Amino acid sequence: MTIYIDTREQRPLFNLSNGKASKNFFAKKTLNVGDYTTELLLGKFHIERKSPGDLYGTLLSGHTRFRKEIFRARDRGITLVIYIECTAKKFYAKTWDGGRYYKFQSETIKKCIATMTKKYDLEFNWCTSRAAAKKDVQERLKAEERKVKKSR
Repeated sequence: MTIYIDTREQRPLFNLSNGKASKNFFAKKTLNVGDYTTELLLGKFHIERKSPGDLYGTLLSGHTRFRKEIFRARDRGITLVIYIECTAKKFYAKTWDGGRYYKFQSETIKKCIATMTKKYDLEFNWCTSRAAAKKDVQERLKAEERKVKKSR
């Protein structure tokens, strides 16, 4: 499986030195939406990775840019899902590294995510850590590839 990493991804989950242990090939590619997809899923299913601080920034000040990305995905028929390098509990309680500096109330942030989930039909996947996000993203891409192959 070839996993594409968006060229603008600042902190990629995957090392480009193609890991033999995972039997995957990783390559940089400019993606119109999201941070990760595969050769087979390109233009069909993409994943957007967010650190907790990145997600807060997206919800509070980068909402317009993120909404445009969601619409680009929708217009192109791409399913876009979000993976967060943090549990929902830690995110809302702001107990992740640097979380205490964010001033917005947890209930406000919960409402923002609930609205985006419903309004834009987004799927938010909470992970226990960055390492867990890496594993979960890889497993999800494999699962989505299996679905595509079965439907052929």
